[in-house]
Amino acid sequence: MHRLIEDAQKIVGRTLLEGGVTWGANGEYGCKIYENGYAVGGVADCRVIGVERFSMGSVIEFVLNREWTVGDFLGTWIEENMVYLDVSNIFSHETRAHEVARERGEKEYYDFENGVGVRV
Repeated sequence: MHRLIEDAQKIVGRTLLEGGVTWGANGEYGCKIYENGYAVGGVADCRVIGVERFSMGSVIEFVLNREWTVGDFLGTWIEENMVYLDVSNIFSHETRAHEVARERGEKEYYDFENGVGVRV
């Protein structure tokens, strides 16, 4: 639990400072291992919370109330004063990321190399 509290603090800080973060079960932030990959959300229901209410508690609750499997990542981003918490997977090929995003009904996926969301 101590590790989750530390991670939640970093997730909140980086989300508020940088506009979002991707966190893996191994504690890897920004997924430097996957800097040329693509994150596709929609693995589980997304949680949306106002920026003013976003806290370590909201991150911890989101993490503890989900079943996580190998290859799942927590992704956060801010859009129109709302924080989104989503479970995503990382893909090395853009074609596959696009296909999976379309299958999951996602509006976009995240391109780590270019630091942008790509519309589906």
